[in-house]
Amino acid sequence: MFSMFPLLKRDGATLEYGSVTILFIVASLLVYRRTFSQQGKLLVPVIISFLGMLALHVLEASVKPPLRLPDLFPVLFAIFCCAHFCLFFLVLNGIQFGAACEFWGQSGHRKHKTS
Repeated sequence: MFSMFPLLKRDGATLEYGSVTILFIVASLLVYRRTFSQQGKLLVPVIISFLGMLALHVLEASVKPPLRLPDLFPVLFAIFCCAHFCLFFLVLNGIQFGAACEFWGQSGHRKHKTS
């Protein structure tokens, strides 16, 4: 939803965007608390991501872009979202392939549990 903000703003759907974004953040934090609270690994990146989203919105609302760069904020939104998509792609692939390597072992054969 965040990556769609410049288009939703142009269409006049900022109120709907704001309500859905608040619901998403609340739901994300609730799911995080239930799922990852014991591990504690992901809290800092999630909070940094939400703060980055907030900072972009505050900047976009309070600072006028220079006349020679009228699309500055849509470009910043796109860069921020692209960085997130690429980062999540790499992290989730690392988790997936790490789990596969752990399951199959280094030799390529499935590990058998011995009692």
